[in-house]
Amino acid sequence: VGMRRGGRNYYALDISDITKPKFAWQITGGSGDFSQLGQTWSSMTLAKVPWESGHKIVLLFGGGYDSTEDNLTQFNEHAMGNTLYMVDASNGELLWQASKSGADFNHNKMQSSFVTDVRTIDYDGDRVTDFFYITDVGGKIWRFDINSSTLNANDFADGGIIFDANGDSGGPYQRFFNSPSVSYFKDSDGGYLTISVGTGVIAHPLQATPTDTFYIIKDRHIAQPPISYTTATPSLLAEIDVSNTEEQVKLGWKFLLAGSSEKVLANALTANDTIYFTSFEPTSNNADSDSCSAGAGTARAYSIK
Repeated sequence: VGMRRGGRNYYALDISDITKPKFAWQITGGSGDFSQLGQTWSSMTLAKVPWESGHKIVLLFGGGYDSTEDNLTQFNEHAMGNTLYMVDASNGELLWQASKSGADFNHNKMQSSFVTDVRTIDYDGDRVTDFFYITDVGGKIWRFDINSSTLNANDFADGGIIFDANGDSGGPYQRFFNSPSVSYFKDSDGGYLTISVGTGVIAHPLQATPTDTFYIIKDRHIAQPPISYTTATPSLLAEIDVSNTEEQVKLGWKFLLAGSSEKVLANALTANDTIYFTSFEPTSNNADSDSCSAGAGTARAYSIK
């Protein structure tokens, strides 16, 4: 369990005997292998992965929140949290890390905090994770593909950005504080996964913000990793309820939230061929946007089929 605003540590309990839980291990942010760990917002995701000619039970999680984001109105690189971790579930030992530099996997666009949960995919049903998705505060959706023949941390996974909400020049600054809902659909071109997630600043839900959006990204690379990680942007997606090109529809959809400072503050849910999500529009005359006491505002629920 993490600490959210309360700190940068994780704590694990052994509950083999639920009547006598025991302390198991601790990860301390800001020191040792976890020097880049920010405020611990990301819930750890349990997974079975290929590891050193066998398999291992691990925990995958985002690098946490950099509170400097609280006061930003445009993109700025973070000093902490812009990393992903994979640890041994039995003892919390670091096994693999992805970051901008100095990690097992490095990508120069890993500049923003990862506060959401990893979404793992086992496409062939063998109970071993094949790839996973995660969003970052900078408005990006990442995909990481695990090497089934991995021998060590350096060749464990490859990855890249498949969507950037801030990839178009002149657009509003949008941030992902929510984990995506991932589901399988089919159309005339075959099967694909939908990665559905909305933008919105959970850290300050009462603040006035530019237009936020709910996105549905289509990923057709299911049985095999993509040859390269191509980044879609909002302008390339179809907009719900307006005329669109065939190419836009192939990449996915966007739904612009119409309310004043309306934002998505919770994860979406996909069930029975329908995507559900909620939003919140703060009271426009709220006197103190930093207050912990929210006005009634307006809550909305949406379904997209």
